[in-house]
Amino acid sequence: MFYFDKLLNLINTLRQKISTTRAILRTNQKLREIAIATKQESEESVKITELVEVIPEENEWRIYERCAAITRLYAVYEKFVEDLISLWL
Repeated sequence: MFYFDKLLNLINTLRQKISTTRAILRTNQKLREIAIATKQESEESVKITELVEVIPEENEWRIYERCAAITRLYAVYEKFVEDLISLWL
């Protein structure tokens, strides 16, 4: 029983970390849409203007975001496999 409880805990942790990564990607997508729309329209707020001035090009932003997500998912799966092997041994 102890083994299966630990295994379920590992799987739940993995799911939670993957869900967090998805949420961050969705948040970045929405932020990118807002920033680009603001850049194309008028700059109403000082904070938004400052944000618009420092945002990278859309494709560069997307590439960096995807690379970060892939690296994070690799680390999450690597930790999961290490924990799984440790549990098995």
